[in-house]
Amino acid sequence: MKNKYTIGSFNANEIRNKDGWFIGQFMPLRDLEHDTNIEISVKKLPKGWGMHDEHPLHYHKVAKEFGIVTNGSARVIFDNKELIIKKGDYYILSQGCEEKYLEILEDMELITIKTPSVSNDKILVDHIFKEKVGVKA
Repeated sequence: MKNKYTIGSFNANEIRNKDGWFIGQFMPLRDLEHDTNIEISVKKLPKGWGMHDEHPLHYHKVAKEFGIVTNGSARVIFDNKELIIKKGDYYILSQGCEEKYLEILEDMELITIKTPSVSNDKILVDHIFKEKVGVKA
């Protein structure tokens, strides 16, 4: 019988190894963390992260994304606009909205929620971005 509850730790290796994602369709089917309706992550991103293309420009075909910045700040691109997001901000990205983290300006903690949880929903478009700004892929 499946457990009726789960208690986990954001500091656990299994969370860090999944890039902060701990609920979604990618988790083992037997676990309560397996869910096709929602994905949730808690990430701790160090200052400077993103400057080396760790987070390529992409969009989601199906999922809507919600982000809550609980600490720090970052330069991002949402829908072809460069913005700063910081502690206390939240964002909502509709399906098809291109996104990229350019640089973490201060150590950042971020809660991300995507719905629904769909395999292969992330579409990379970074090569198009690089062509626009004159960077060779």
